[in-house]
Amino acid sequence: MKHLGVVAGYQLRAATADPLGVFFTILLPLILFAFFGFAFGLGNGRGTEYALFVLPGMIGVMCSSDALYMVGPTIRAYLAQGLVREFKGLPLWTGHLFLGFAATRLIFVLVSMVCLVVASKFLFGYAPDGLVVARILFGAAVTFVAYALLAVAVSIYANSSMGDYGFGSVYYFLGMFLCDAFFVMFEEGSTPYMISFAFPLRPALLFMRGEDWPLLILAAWILAATALVVFALRRRLAAVLGRKT
Repeated sequence: MKHLGVVAGYQLRAATADPLGVFFTILLPLILFAFFGFAFGLGNGRGTEYALFVLPGMIGVMCSSDALYMVGPTIRAYLAQGLVREFKGLPLWTGHLFLGFAATRLIFVLVSMVCLVVASKFLFGYAPDGLVVARILFGAAVTFVAYALLAVAVSIYANSSMGDYGFGSVYYFLGMFLCDAFFVMFEEGSTPYMISFAFPLRPALLFMRGEDWPLLILAAWILAATALVVFALRRRLAAVLGRKT
């Protein structure tokens, strides 16, 4: 744990030195939340039903964005720059490199969530109760893990950084609009609604908004994404061994 704390601390300092990353993870969700809140007339305790709807949506979108745009490219950079190989020469477990990075991103996500809840209270007079906060925390964590696993798998498969960036951008924006993050666009049972389950964000938002049955879909997503990463790693390892022979 001591070594993990050292690695995570170093990566956290490096992450906070990137103003663009801080903006997209913490400031942009606040700006969008305020924009949609004022646009739909929230404030002074009015419109709490929509506040309960849009707050999880904003947090879910933020988690998916951070996982897709930060995790995949960073893992690719670790592999391409030989950082993993160099890390193996240190008296540390190699997994600390990845766990430390994951811990760093989760800290950013947690800070952004706290800022959104505080903004909801002071700007619109709405603060979620303990049960809602617990649901949002769990849903956000699962969303981040699922999208992070997908990002890692795509980064392993992609031939270039532009490949995983292109996938991440398309997948992120489609999920944001198809999954009703900010407002309801599609009726339940409609074709676009059913297609939206191709994104982990949809069951995560349903859970954060009070439904329990999406937990089964979220569990299936985590298992499927993990299997995809394992398959991608095995395929990459087989390709490397094939070139050596």
